[in-house]
Amino acid sequence: YSLLTSPKEVDLLKHISSFPDVVADAAISRAPNLICNYVQKLAAYFHSFYGSCKVNDKENPELSAERLALVEATRITLKNALYLLGVSAPEKMEKSETKKEETVAEKKEEVVMKEINLNDGHQRFVVEDDFWQLFPDAKIGIIVCNGIDNHIKDQDKFLPMIQAGEQECTKYFVNAEFSKNPVVAVWRDAFSKFKTKKGARSSIEALLKRINNGNHLNTINPLVDIYNSISLKYALPCGGEDIDKFVGNIRLTKADGTEEFITYGSDESESPNAGEICYKDDQGAICRCWNWREGVRTILTEDTTNAFMIIELVDPSREEDFNAALKQLAGLITENLGGTAEIKILDINNPAEIIEAPKIEIEPLFTEEVDFDTFSKSDFRVVKVKECTAVPKSKKLLKFVLDDGSGTDRIILSGIHEYYEPEELVGKTCVAIVNLPPRKMMGIDSCGMLISAVHNVDGQEKLNLLMVDSSIPAGAKLY
Repeated sequence: YSLLTSPKEVDLLKHISSFPDVVADAAISRAPNLICNYVQKLAAYFHSFYGSCKVNDKENPELSAERLALVEATRITLKNALYLLGVSAPEKMEKSETKKEETVAEKKEEVVMKEINLNDGHQRFVVEDDFWQLFPDAKIGIIVCNGIDNHIKDQDKFLPMIQAGEQECTKYFVNAEFSKNPVVAVWRDAFSKFKTKKGARSSIEALLKRINNGNHLNTINPLVDIYNSISLKYALPCGGEDIDKFVGNIRLTKADGTEEFITYGSDESESPNAGEICYKDDQGAICRCWNWREGVRTILTEDTTNAFMIIELVDPSREEDFNAALKQLAGLITENLGGTAEIKILDINNPAEIIEAPKIEIEPLFTEEVDFDTFSKSDFRVVKVKECTAVPKSKKLLKFVLDDGSGTDRIILSGIHEYYEPEELVGKTCVAIVNLPPRKMMGIDSCGMLISAVHNVDGQEKLNLLMVDSSIPAGAKLY
């Protein structure tokens, strides 16, 4: 494959070469969904390669031979992956009459892969192929928020944030003719590529036009106020929906024209046009004309606790702003509303992501009671980490040198290297039980045990070393 040097070819080659590792990981973790995800990405990489690289190049037979070999490697890998999932791969490859000369078999495989991914019990956000055909360079950034508090506690708390955004957005008005400003023009061009409702414009154009006309934004609720401030600051379309109100998967795709859609302030459904880009779920449209107008069914309210936030990019030259906007939006949400906020970016090579809240499992409480005298014999102390190193020849063990307040260093070994690197724990203030008998591990006496919290997330064990306020002195006893 020495002649395969284009980014599309290299991406496909790397993905094919990772297949053995994916199979091993799936077997060890008993997670067949890892193979499902691999298959979907393989199809995306191949689609991208096939659409940009001429496979049958008569003027360059050597390159053509290597590209045909890459196609064959993809076929074999796909067939093996589907076999592991219990799916029979199509045997006959026939040419279709499409412009891109896709094969019937490829289309069948694509449908199979979508069915595998979308029917495995997980709720997903999926950007479908008809979108990528129009916008192959777009990026869709989402932030999945769980356990937030969106209640209005101070009506004016976020007003300064909005006002700062209004000031910052004026830097994007570089042309006296509003529609000629680059951040507006790029979305005008995007909207020209699909069927829209007459007069529909992108959400960022509407927002910037309001400010350009001398008007101001009012506060609505914390989530909306925060994303409006980010939208203004970065001149990018931002939005959000209540995940708990979605029915099935949410998709960014072309409408078929039959979807139910009721906008804010209306009682009647106004379906999107057939061919219109929209967000939709199994019950109907969620947002029309890509980001023009959202429906009332899934809007963010004070009662929202799990949110789907989104930022859209169509101008690749602004990817740095796009990434910064996602990071700042996620940070502002957790800082002000609590909960968690996980950033995920979708593109043509990664068209789907899980958006449901993780399934968390904890061990059941002990039913056997412990009398107070027995419990009081356990000596729990605050300890400071002076040194932390990996134990040679051990994949799990870390060696801690601890200050326990006694004046003599305490050595404790802990099997948490899977979860922490030693250097990130130096200087931390932790909790240990210090009156356990010494236990020899890898030839080293471990004198005590550090306390950790363990739980499972989506079937995978997670561990958090218990850390306390650094102002607590070493040796402080816990009761």
